[in-house]
Amino acid sequence: MDQPHLSVQEDVTLNYTYVGDSDLNSGASGHLGEQTTQFRYSVKAPLTEQLSFRIGLNYTRLDFCQPMGSPLPYDLQTLSTSIGVNYKVSNQWGVYGAVVPRLAMIDGWNQVESQDFQLGGALGATYDPNSDLSLRFGLNINPGKTGLPVMPILGVRWHFAKPWTLNFGFPRTSLDYQLLPNLRLSPIELGFEGGSFHTDKTYGNSVGMSQLNDRELDYREVRVGAGEDYAATKNVHVGLTAGAVVSVAL
Repeated sequence: MDQPHLSVQEDVTLNYTYVGDSDLNSGASGHLGEQTTQFRYSVKAPLTEQLSFRIGLNYTRLDFCQPMGSPLPYDLQTLSTSIGVNYKVSNQWGVYGAVVPRLAMIDGWNQVESQDFQLGGALGATYDPNSDLSLRFGLNINPGKTGLPVMPILGVRWHFAKPWTLNFGFPRTSLDYQLLPNLRLSPIELGFEGGSFHTDKTYGNSVGMSQLNDRELDYREVRVGAGEDYAATKNVHVGLTAGAVVSVAL
């Protein structure tokens, strides 16, 4: 009896976002703009029919166009690697686990310190009761984080009508409409950007705010918009999204 063919699966994603200048509030003056560049690569290598090995690389950079004298950073960068395994328990159930080393930097690579390195992980399960519904749940674990070291994972993919699919999760939630075999529209998209970063011992002094020296800072951003995804070939997709940043917190 012939053994089933086990093939390696690769995925490469490149995203670029531009956010136009907006007025600064809370006593600050001037305008703030933003550019986001993100690169993702992942490879899944099956070892057996049930067990597969997965490794991924994720790089994100946020560049801020800001007025002179602002205490905000010029850029935020994160580089992370995910190393994990997936195990198929049955046709419907699967479990997964991953270790995620992460480097988070403020204003470049010039002063990388041990506090910029974080080691996290994830544990969870998947449940696919049928071809139209897929559930993913578990826990994200970040032992060095002072805020929420453990956060839940919840993802849902529900093909509830012939052209419609709901993708609910983090960092992206969308309602998708398959207009053509190679063209998908997303009239509603919700996205999240950000992360946890640690300032160095003199960061606050350089901007006239000593209270920002040696501090852990969380940057959170919420985006709302609409987009499309065009399948140029079987393995190449091109997407475009337009919208607005509705909430920023640092």
